[in-house]
Amino acid sequence: KTLQSLTLPKNCESIGAEAFASCDHLQSIQINTKCKSIGDNAFSGCASLADLTIPASVEKLGSTIIKGCNNLYRLTLHNKFDSFKLSDLGLSNTSRIANVSIDNVKKLSIGAFEGYRALKEVNIPSDG
Repeated sequence: KTLQSLTLPKNCESIGAEAFASCDHLQSIQINTKCKSIGDNAFSGCASLADLTIPASVEKLGSTIIKGCNNLYRLTLHNKFDSFKLSDLGLSNTSRIANVSIDNVKKLSIGAFEGYRALKEVNIPSDG
């Protein structure tokens, strides 16, 4: 429960459901580019987590992976989404999320960022 920093080994291909749930002191996570799936609630309750980057290698993203991560300030998603809504990841609109980057999304769902008052910047690159 006092884990503060985490770097996944290069051969780790999956993060299971609730793998790091309620690691209150976890501030940073380095997910390798071989990781293919992240299970439901994998990081839920990580109250100190401030910055999270999901690599493009992640093909399966569980539900509510960041529920209760209300100090999350920056979220970067390099993986593909057919549709996207921030609350589907479990992040409460009372969180302090200020910066979201999504590299590959086909459609933003209705209310994709609704109610996130601290949100200052959303980056969605164009197809060129």
